[in-house]
Amino acid sequence: MKKKIITTSGVIAGAVMIVSSATAAINCAVPPSCESMGYVKTALDCQGQSILKCPFDDSKVYCGDINIPPTTGQIYYSDGTVSDNVISSKTPVGVVVNDGSVKFAVSFSETSKVWGVEGTNIKCLNDCEYTSSKIAPKTDMHGANNTRCILWQTGEYPAASYCNTFSPVGSGIGSSGWYLPAAGELVVMSKNLSKINATLSKLSKTQLGGSYYWSSSERDADYSWSIRPTDIGVSQGPVKSQARPVRCFHSI
Repeated sequence: MKKKIITTSGVIAGAVMIVSSATAAINCAVPPSCESMGYVKTALDCQGQSILKCPFDDSKVYCGDINIPPTTGQIYYSDGTVSDNVISSKTPVGVVVNDGSVKFAVSFSETSKVWGVEGTNIKCLNDCEYTSSKIAPKTDMHGANNTRCILWQTGEYPAASYCNTFSPVGSGIGSSGWYLPAAGELVVMSKNLSKINATLSKLSKTQLGGSYYWSSSERDADYSWSIRPTDIGVSQGPVKSQARPVRCFHSI
């Protein structure tokens, strides 16, 4: 009977090839380092920001331009970023609202303005009404477009003008682009009232109250819609010439 001859380096002939092949397989893949994958910071470096941890060493993290959707109640900054907690090196300008279908920031401050004058129907706005032939005010989510339409109309429209020129900071993304929210957007805001007011309170800003807030959604030539955040009340009055609170929104 023939026997296999064993050497100090392994089985001879074909068996040696197997050992060599296995050794090659072990050595051919070098795992990447955390640093080579961009995980070069610590959690302390990324305070207030979203972070990703290195899969090989969770003490190494990445923070910065991470595509994580903003969540309701977060702080919105003038550079377009968001965070759960205050970042001292940045300028906060609003509170995030994200219900999955719309995303916007609610301004920290509010004012009282009239909507406009009676007797003028904004030509490029769809009148909202609770009828089968018209758009229900709660479904109108087009505040930015509404604001532009209102301002294209000849006349004075203080509420829309206020938000169109609203500028809480001197420069950056949050310095322009604000608008008078549509009724549906105010309804979404109202559904998230507790989270928004909690952030406003944390930042010592004016909380949303129990008054009706003007929207950019028009009912007809004499009336526009307003929403009360505390109970999501919807009002088709008063006439446009009466002053009501205004909060400006910014798209995210």
